[in-house]
Amino acid sequence: MLRRLFGDDAAENDAHLSEYFIETPAYRMALSGEKRFIIGRKGAGKSAICQQLQKQLPQTGALSLALAPQRLQFTALKLGLRDLAKWGNESDTLLQRVWYYGLLCETALLLVKRCKKEYDSDFVKIAAFVDKYYNYSEPSAFARLLKTTSHFLEQLELCVGPVNMRHSHRAFDPIALEVALDTLRVPLATFIARHLPQGVFILIDNLDEGWDNSPEANAFLRGLLLAVYEICQPNIPVRVLVFFRLDMYDSVTR
Repeated sequence: MLRRLFGDDAAENDAHLSEYFIETPAYRMALSGEKRFIIGRKGAGKSAICQQLQKQLPQTGALSLALAPQRLQFTALKLGLRDLAKWGNESDTLLQRVWYYGLLCETALLLVKRCKKEYDSDFVKIAAFVDKYYNYSEPSAFARLLKTTSHFLEQLELCVGPVNMRHSHRAFDPIALEVALDTLRVPLATFIARHLPQGVFILIDNLDEGWDNSPEANAFLRGLLLAVYEICQPNIPVRVLVFFRLDMYDSVTR
């Protein structure tokens, strides 16, 4: 009875959250696409905002995707990034491109699943890209991101396995990478602008699961921050909203 009256301690477990959720200015800015980061201490209500956005965004005509890593996934990621120091100054740029590519691929997959517009030439290009490069069987978005990390860096000849990354003698080639990304970025932006005027939202929460303030974990999250600023531009109608615990954000941006 008391739990029914006061709600669950964790927002993600509270089936009645919408009944007593208070729309704060931060929430309204997030809903409108003006905000990129929700930062607060543990228990400050970040996950409650994320949960409510998942319910309300579809009512505005927007598409939304929630991405939340599990502890074991973060552990596997850290093992894969243990040789990160060998990449030197390239590491931030490299991980930024991993996030950028992965988030755009997740957006493309979401459109293919939710928007059946086979007559649209941009949709055909997006579907073809997903079928060729992102046809994964993994059930969760973060699991697909881990696989993308492996495959993406392999294409850059950085010799990356699912949980084992080794430094390569080959230099990182950002020009070749941008050419590859353009095959997805241009039709993606055009299609969303034409058919989804409210845009696509990617909500990234639960990042503190498995986070241990290690150089590997912080580098990966720093790559996410850089990718968010790059994606959230007027010419790409994809809005990424990241929910950060305050101490994590301080460590990553220090």
